[in-house]
Amino acid sequence: MLKFLANLVSILISPLFAPTYLFFIILFYFPATASITGLTDKLLAILYIFLATFAITFVLIYILYKAKKISDITMNNQKDRYLPQLFLSGMYVVITAWLYNRYGKTDALAMGMLASTITVLTITIVNRFWKISTHSSGVAGVFGIVTALFLKASDSAFLVPYLIITFLTLVVCMARLYLKAHTPLQVICGFILGGGSGFCLFYFR
Repeated sequence: MLKFLANLVSILISPLFAPTYLFFIILFYFPATASITGLTDKLLAILYIFLATFAITFVLIYILYKAKKISDITMNNQKDRYLPQLFLSGMYVVITAWLYNRYGKTDALAMGMLASTITVLTITIVNRFWKISTHSSGVAGVFGIVTALFLKASDSAFLVPYLIITFLTLVVCMARLYLKAHTPLQVICGFILGGGSGFCLFYFR
């Protein structure tokens, strides 16, 4: 039962979902930090980022798996991660550049994608030599950004959602350890990378 729950958590809070969750949180809980205001535009932005960062990448991973370029669709094998992460890095760079050009360097969505891009690029490089937890870096990235926004906004109405995000962050890290997908050091390094880049970019902007 615990293994099933750990796998379910790993799927539902996959690092591929991180930008989608982040866009939702920013647009609906910290709307003043983003340039997108209308409800329709917000929903479309979330849909677009979902398609670009999750759907397209997942299709690529599936194609690589069917072509036997990777051995496992979950990419638990270190060697399987390089091509998908390289593609994702390129995708993130393009999206970040577009957001900065469209909304400016102070827009939270652009900054959030910049933090994600820094994390993914770093992981892609590190992964050539050592396996680092993309799950912990992804969830910690959202956690770090949300923590910075929460501290600066001082909005007590966000306390409950923030506690839920904190709890889920810990659950994801524990799930990866329980499944023995990573060592504690790999999870910690992923957490520091994602959380550190996200928090610093937003808190010290």
